[in-house]
Amino acid sequence: MQLSPIDLDYLHQESIGGVIADGLTVLYNTQPEKPIEFLAKWLLQYCKTSTQKTHFQDDLQKKEQNIQNFIQQQKQEKERLEELLQFNQKTMEQELNYIEYLRNHPYHQELIIQEFPEFLMKKFNLAGVYICYFTHQKQVVDIDLVDDENAFINQKAPKLLKYVGTSVNQNFLLHQNLTEQAIITYEVLKPPPPPEEGKAPEVYKGIYIPDVVKEPKVYFHRFPKLGCYFAIPMNFETSLFEDAFDAGLVNRIKYNSEVETQKSEIKAKELEHAEQLQNAESEDQKQQLEDEHQNYLSSLPQLVEPPFLGIQQQYIVCGDTLGQDRKLSQEERNQLYDMIQQFGQSYQEKEIALLSEDINQQIEYQNTIPEKLEENYLDQENQFVEQQAVNLEELKQTNDRDYSYEIECIKFDFLKQQFTAKDFASTFLNLTKRRVIKFPNIIKALFYLLGYKKEEITLENKLNWKIVASQIDYRFLAKLALINHRGPKEAPLQHATIYRLEKLVDVYDEEKVANYNWALGYLQRFLTLYCKLRREDVAIRKEILQEKRGQLQAAKELLAQLLEQKETDLQAAKANFQGEEGEEFDEQKWIEEWESEHNLPEIGDEPQDEIDDDLE
Repeated sequence: MQLSPIDLDYLHQESIGGVIADGLTVLYNTQPEKPIEFLAKWLLQYCKTSTQKTHFQDDLQKKEQNIQNFIQQQKQEKERLEELLQFNQKTMEQELNYIEYLRNHPYHQELIIQEFPEFLMKKFNLAGVYICYFTHQKQVVDIDLVDDENAFINQKAPKLLKYVGTSVNQNFLLHQNLTEQAIITYEVLKPPPPPEEGKAPEVYKGIYIPDVVKEPKVYFHRFPKLGCYFAIPMNFETSLFEDAFDAGLVNRIKYNSEVETQKSEIKAKELEHAEQLQNAESEDQKQQLEDEHQNYLSSLPQLVEPPFLGIQQQYIVCGDTLGQDRKLSQEERNQLYDMIQQFGQSYQEKEIALLSEDINQQIEYQNTIPEKLEENYLDQENQFVEQQAVNLEELKQTNDRDYSYEIECIKFDFLKQQFTAKDFASTFLNLTKRRVIKFPNIIKALFYLLGYKKEEITLENKLNWKIVASQIDYRFLAKLALINHRGPKEAPLQHATIYRLEKLVDVYDEEKVANYNWALGYLQRFLTLYCKLRREDVAIRKEILQEKRGQLQAAKELLAQLLEQKETDLQAAKANFQGEEGEEFDEQKWIEEWESEHNLPEIGDEPQDEIDDDLE
């Protein structure tokens, strides 16, 4: 049988022809007694060995692949761990930076409104965070009619919790009062229970409800959801108020004086001790002197500055995981508590630091005021008045009251000229660096005089010093220097009438204001003088107007009398007329001659009332 080329190709394959050829080669070299059986066994053994080899290679390849996969997985896990480590380091660094940011922020109250609750919500993956403040209830008043800072406080109503800060998704709660139905949150205000006998008191960390739907006391603002709720107290003291500033200033001046006195005493004692040691006759005497000196140093009292006054502030930081159906671990709750207390502590410490800085600035200011400053300014003012009063000599002889008024006007002009002087401006503008501003009503009155609305510079009648301080500059003083008290003025805003400005400024003792800041004292005097001159200007112009009306009325009466006399004289002239035959009486000529002999007064327009609606 003849095979085709295709069949030969098949038989020539290494796996067929090549194997048979190898088997025949082994058969030829061995030459067994049973060659067919030998060849068959060899082929069977080859098949078995080949299969094992194939399996071995497959297993080896799989192992190598597994090793490569393991190495790749290890590499990926290492990269993942490195990325996680970098992320954690970055997160920790961000948190540390934020904590430092909180510690140094000059206005913690602004952080409470949104930034701090938003930070807590994101850090602990909460559904929402909202902060309550325990405060007086408010009452509705007409802000334009009332200047009292306490007018909004309802002293008769009990204090309550008010939402003053929320995360972004909870801002519908902002400025709302927390209803008394929220029993659990109000329980945080109660003092913690006393510790058991023999046990140390535990730190009270507020209230935690792991499952709100199972707690009947929980109050829902909208509708129930699965999750937990916490309410953590945040109590601290605020020090940025006038009484704390005044007491702190007195205490620091006293403390600094005591420190300097003690340093002087120690220095004198050191000199005395050195002289005694030099004159000592023996080592024992020197040792005795040294012991006595050390005993003296150790007996000196440790001088400590009294702490600043503070007003207790009670906040409650609340949050939940509603909708997440998730509890907070004990570690998470501890971290929350620690971060909240850290915020309150930084709030208090920053206010103490700011008040301390204000006090140091005031002490520095008092130590750098030039001697006889007030006397020098009064001398300059008197010289200015004398120079300007030369033009008022005639008025001085004829109208004493108007002369006195004009002299006061000259003083007022002198005051305004000082506003742009370098020493005055720098002294006043330095107040903008302070966090506690005394005599705030003077600042209010200045802004009201320039036309500012209450809501632009106050919060519930309290001076918004942060906003106001940013607007006080040389341009502000230049505007004040342009104020004019003379002439008609339309009604200003209700809070800017002369009467209301006087009420704001007159509550302060001028000497105390000047001692605090002499430039602010000048501005108080400026306001007082403006109100006084404004009233006098209105009174003088009203008298002038009344005088003009009197003169007009007298002119009208005189004119009526003359016209009546004219008519009488005219009739008499007609009756007594004896002209030539045919000549008629020339009435027009007679009237012209009569009026030339009698000076008829001219009657002007009726004087109109001037607009002076800024007084009351």
